[in-house]
Amino acid sequence: MKRILLGMVCLFSSIFSFSQIIITGNANPKVNQTYNYWITSGHHGISGTNATWKVTNGKFLDGSTTLTQNVDVMGVDVIWTSQNQNGTLSYTYINGSQSLSGSYTVSIESNSGGGSPNPPQVINEPPREVKTISVYGPSELYCGQIAEYTISGSGTDHFKDYVETRWSADPIGFEILEQSETKVTIKVKNIIRNNVNVGLTIYYDKMTRWNPETNVTTISYKIATGGVYVPIKPRIFSSKKVVCNDELAIYSIPNLPPNIEIEWLPGPNMNLISGQGTVNAHFKPLKSGYVTVKAIIRGEGVQYSGNTLNIENSDVWVGKPETPTQIQGFDMRQFNPDTTYPFLVGHNSSIETFNWTITGNASKYVLHVPTQYNNNMMVTMGPKGRGSSFTISVTAQNRCGISASYSRTGTIQTNTGGPIGGITDGVTNGLKSTTTVDTPSPVTIKVYNFTTGSIVHQEKNAIDFNIQNTSLKEGIYIIETTDKNGDKTTEKVYKKNQ
Repeated sequence: MKRILLGMVCLFSSIFSFSQIIITGNANPKVNQTYNYWITSGHHGISGTNATWKVTNGKFLDGSTTLTQNVDVMGVDVIWTSQNQNGTLSYTYINGSQSLSGSYTVSIESNSGGGSPNPPQVINEPPREVKTISVYGPSELYCGQIAEYTISGSGTDHFKDYVETRWSADPIGFEILEQSETKVTIKVKNIIRNNVNVGLTIYYDKMTRWNPETNVTTISYKIATGGVYVPIKPRIFSSKKVVCNDELAIYSIPNLPPNIEIEWLPGPNMNLISGQGTVNAHFKPLKSGYVTVKAIIRGEGVQYSGNTLNIENSDVWVGKPETPTQIQGFDMRQFNPDTTYPFLVGHNSSIETFNWTITGNASKYVLHVPTQYNNNMMVTMGPKGRGSSFTISVTAQNRCGISASYSRTGTIQTNTGGPIGGITDGVTNGLKSTTTVDTPSPVTIKVYNFTTGSIVHQEKNAIDFNIQNTSLKEGIYIIETTDKNGDKTTEKVYKKNQ
């Protein structure tokens, strides 16, 4: 019996901590005067639904002691009626299984001035229309994840004066780490729950006063709202993205709430070796290629249909990469001499790098584009290779080995009756055909070596820049232009010696 009671007390404490509403206002009001009280906690109900206010030793402006109003109003006016007594103002919100509440106690003092104050005078009236603002961010969140949600920077421009932006994140699921007018950073708590709210509210402050000198009150009115409801799920992580055939694939599910059951399910070509029922599991792959493992999460803490959730991971590759099947850039079979052509091979997560080779006397020199996976290269056809052929071969490589080679063969034309693709007259095919930056206002110019990525030339307050007028050697470069607003543009160019 003691265990049952203790469990009920713990459960009640947990629910209460998640549902506490904070009310703020004058704690020592004068009798028979009107005071405004408002909610300062972030999550106080679903927009467009109603909450109930109650008051003891006081009344609302309509003379009642119970008032029902839209949660978007956020505040209420109270006249305290019993001097030298304590008064209580309470707020209750119930919607389905969601219950929120809070209360505020005041000490009512005598009114030495006697009588009621002058009627309040409104200084600023708020806009009447409540607008909707779009909130952007992840559509699904994982336990323990840190995520950002934003609105467009222009979203608040038309609200002008007396505006305050407040982000809210359901305290059941999130902790707000940082926020600004247009962005909030949250940390996801270790819960498993469908549809948890991240929202934003923009307020207009309506100022009222009882007389010019003594009593000015500001009431916040909601004028714009936005938000998203997102699911929170656990996630299966793998210790490696690439696993060799003689190794075990290790998976884990971190950041789970307590009292959760886990059932691991191997996908095709996978055997579960150990870890059933725990957060860590070891699988033996039986075949090369992408593999899948699944897990069923069960328990009262899984707030999805049937208290059950299925998750999976299909990101792990087993074995060495497959052989490439295409080299982009061989749209034609004949190529011009003294012309540079780009060649590209597709990449996926099973590949760490590519290895390129060229055979034949067709290449003058080769430039490797500085990409992470070395999946792009540029070849200049030599003038002495007219009428001859060349072959480009590529292999894919990861920590488990190297794939078989894939090759394509092309021919350099005998004459140059016109360009056939490629890079002609010193300018990269598909890129801007000028090496001049001509702007009406000064800009900052940085020139990067295309192969190494290092800065080889820069100019400040440039108006008319031409890379041909620099002392740089012949080759391919990246020009980065930064204007006075900090906006950047880049272009790849080929500097040819005059």
